[in-house]
Amino acid sequence: MAWFDNVNNSSTWNRWDLHIHTPYSSLHNEFGDPDSEKTWNNYLKELILGAYDHKIVAIGITDYFMIDGYIKVKKMLQNKSLVQDLFSDRPDFKEIKEYIENVLLILPNVELRLDCFVDDSSKKGKVDNGHSVNIHVIFSNKIPSENINENFLSQLKIKDSVSVEEKALTKNNISALGKRLKEDQPDLAKSGDSDLKVGLRQISVELRDIQKRIHAVEFRDNAYIITAVDEDLSRISWSSRDHSEKKYIYKASDGYFTSNKKTRDWAITDSPQYLREFAKQRPCIHGSDAHDYRSMFNPAENRCCWIKTAPSFDGFRQIFVEPRERVFIGSSSPQSKSTYSYIKKISIEDTSSSIEIPFSPYLNCIIGGKSTGKTILLSNIAEAIDQKQVQKKNELSSSRGTFQFKKVLVQWADGTTTSINEPNEKKMTYIPQAYLNRISENRLGEDSSNLDISNIIEQVMVEQEGYAKQLQNLNEKVSRIHGLSGEKIAGLRAEQNKCQQFVQALGETGSAKEIQSEINHLVKERDSLSLDNNIQKILVENQNLLDEKTVLEKDKVSFEEDLNTIDLTINNMVRTFVEEIRTFSFKSKLSTEFKNEIGQFSIEVGNNWKTSVEKLHQHVKEECEGLKTKLEKTNARITQIRPEISKNARAGKLSKEIAKQSDRLSSSKDLQKNINDSKATQEKLISDISKIPECYHKAYEAFLIGTKGIRENVPGINLVASIKIDKAKVKERISEYFDGRSKIGRSNLDKVDLNDFDEKALSDMLGEALHSKESLLKRGKDPLDYAEQLCQNYFVIVNSVNHNGDDIEQLSPGSKSLTLLKILVDLDQSTWPILLDQPEDDLDNRSVFLDLVNFLTHRKNNRQIIVVTHNANIVVAGDSEEVIVANQNGEDTQNDKYRFEYRFGPIENIETSIGQHSGVLYKTGLRDLICDILEGGAKAFELRDQKYSSVLTFNPTLTDRPETS
Repeated sequence: MAWFDNVNNSSTWNRWDLHIHTPYSSLHNEFGDPDSEKTWNNYLKELILGAYDHKIVAIGITDYFMIDGYIKVKKMLQNKSLVQDLFSDRPDFKEIKEYIENVLLILPNVELRLDCFVDDSSKKGKVDNGHSVNIHVIFSNKIPSENINENFLSQLKIKDSVSVEEKALTKNNISALGKRLKEDQPDLAKSGDSDLKVGLRQISVELRDIQKRIHAVEFRDNAYIITAVDEDLSRISWSSRDHSEKKYIYKASDGYFTSNKKTRDWAITDSPQYLREFAKQRPCIHGSDAHDYRSMFNPAENRCCWIKTAPSFDGFRQIFVEPRERVFIGSSSPQSKSTYSYIKKISIEDTSSSIEIPFSPYLNCIIGGKSTGKTILLSNIAEAIDQKQVQKKNELSSSRGTFQFKKVLVQWADGTTTSINEPNEKKMTYIPQAYLNRISENRLGEDSSNLDISNIIEQVMVEQEGYAKQLQNLNEKVSRIHGLSGEKIAGLRAEQNKCQQFVQALGETGSAKEIQSEINHLVKERDSLSLDNNIQKILVENQNLLDEKTVLEKDKVSFEEDLNTIDLTINNMVRTFVEEIRTFSFKSKLSTEFKNEIGQFSIEVGNNWKTSVEKLHQHVKEECEGLKTKLEKTNARITQIRPEISKNARAGKLSKEIAKQSDRLSSSKDLQKNINDSKATQEKLISDISKIPECYHKAYEAFLIGTKGIRENVPGINLVASIKIDKAKVKERISEYFDGRSKIGRSNLDKVDLNDFDEKALSDMLGEALHSKESLLKRGKDPLDYAEQLCQNYFVIVNSVNHNGDDIEQLSPGSKSLTLLKILVDLDQSTWPILLDQPEDDLDNRSVFLDLVNFLTHRKNNRQIIVVTHNANIVVAGDSEEVIVANQNGEDTQNDKYRFEYRFGPIENIETSIGQHSGVLYKTGLRDLICDILEGGAKAFELRDQKYSSVLTFNPTLTDRPETS
């Protein structure tokens, strides 16, 4: 794909160099001998290849006082065999040939010296002999060269210091002057310069004659005066004696050759003082002023000239209409849009249409008569990007579904493609027909289902990074509050159940007051009995004796067990030991005496152990006898005091009952404390839960503060956001808990409808719910379930609009719709395409002319816009970079091949035929089609041409004819 494939399809930024000299520029020529064919062949090759490699789409072939170089270049390029010889060695010859034939624009540029001389001798300490001023006249390539020579150049009069009689500016007359000068001045003859060169050095022309000629019918709007203001003219101070001459030259110029930023800014200023003095803004262009190959297409400081138009003189003409928007001086193209975010072209394949349509990164207008396929094209493009958005917005705007082509492929500038029913990451802002009007009619009400404008604003703002972050924070806070409310209500429910268990247990235990009364009665009864004063001592003694008896009996058993152990175990062990010693068999030969000693020892051991056991046995027996005696005494004492104890049985029972009741009293008091603590906990939980609406409200207040700056991004529009309660949602949620026929039910539901129903009223309602009894609700409804419904988030952000001090409801329908459009687009900081379907239907004529056009021309610089329209002002005054004309085949509007056909190109296109195409779309140029199709089109072009020469006023004659497709 060649770099120039789409340059003719729309007004796009391309490099132009309108100041390239030729070998005929004899005053300063470094290209070689102008009379040599070799020089010219080399020149043409360097010119074309240099332009091609530098991606130049237009060249101004420049010579002094003549257009001979232009004629020569044009003639050579028309020689196909010469072109073949010069460029066929290039591997990209095919592209170069197409570039020469269909892309490269070559314009004649005549450089003239004015007869006025200016100096800056007014500067202190400066002496100047004066300098001439050079201007350029650039002609349309459509004007025949002989016409320029005969009706312009030859009509100018040569000014020189030799001739008495003024002569026409012709090559012969210039040479004759040079010849005469060489004859009169021998030094000139010695220079070796040609008669023509000598004559060119001496002549000048008068600016008023130039103006007169280019304003003649044959040159009007086909020739422009461009003054090189950075050369000698810049030497003149505005306060010098030549001020008036300088001012005249500036005013007589249609534009300026300059790369000076200050000069460029000055020439396109909106300053009333400038406009009053110089009448209109003027474009500034710049060229390489090449007199040699080295500088060809290499301007000083790489200050290249970029013009936003197709390469045609009709396009060039637009820089004088839009000097600020159409020209840029810089090293690189001002087209800074990301290739990721705009459509390069679309391809349609269908039996009813088959075409590839390129798109400008800026404003693209789709026009046509009624039912010609305008909306069909836009809708198919939109669906190939985001089908869900199209369906959703069509439903809201009540738009009918449109005809769908079999296959639509959208190719983006970054090379990616999207199509219907295939997921993709591309986005757009799509505004179908009547969408704005539908939204503005459904103005926000209290009903949550009627939040159209507010929701639209929200949907746009949520795409903003800062807003989305704030919204995320809000949602997180709301989620935490909702979770907290659930925890609190669950805690309250658990606490209530626990408290109920305490109450039930207290009911079974009895109240502390009742129990204390019973204890008092029992104590009184016990105290009324006549009791032995020593009874307590006796009871204590009895208990001590019983305890002692238990110990004695235990000790007695232990001693008896020890005796049995001694008898059975230890005696057997000793006997066994002694027997083993006595019967021990020695392996060695011991004396009989030693054996006797061992035997004697065993006898002694057995006797000693027997004696010890008898003593131990006697001791244990004595101890057991002692214990037996003590036990008998204890039992005797118990028997002695038992009658006294029996006498006090009633008192004992009463005492036990008093002890039992005392334990019961303690339990009752503990239960009552638990109940009181639980109720306090419940009150704390109820208090916290009642504040839930206030917590939600504070979260939303923080959100409004955090997003305030974002809402101030739309000039002239004040986005007012407020916090509202969705009353309809509240009523819907709580209505099932009340009987609407009852007085209580109606009272609670009616509260929601009050104007002052806010977060405090909701909190009060919640508090009542938490303290209410089941009798307030429908039978079987749980108060905590009801409270849980009241703890839901019913708060919403309601966005309203104030435009230039007026609420949106006070605006006219047109202003209201335009305000909504600005919100949809200006709030959205993304760079995705905007697709609009006949927005003028939602506006009045004044809004279209004064506001919508200005809005579109401003926004197209950072977002691609594709708009279907039948309004001439949008297309023409909006300076649409590309126009797409739609037509549906009909009896009087026959197409070339298909049911739906589309022709596209820049607005400046006036060509009457395109290649081999036939059909109604190709019988005239695009500009004429615009005038034919759009009512007021011709008038719109007229006003557009006057844009920078006078103040535009609204023209009510530019009316629209209503359409529905």
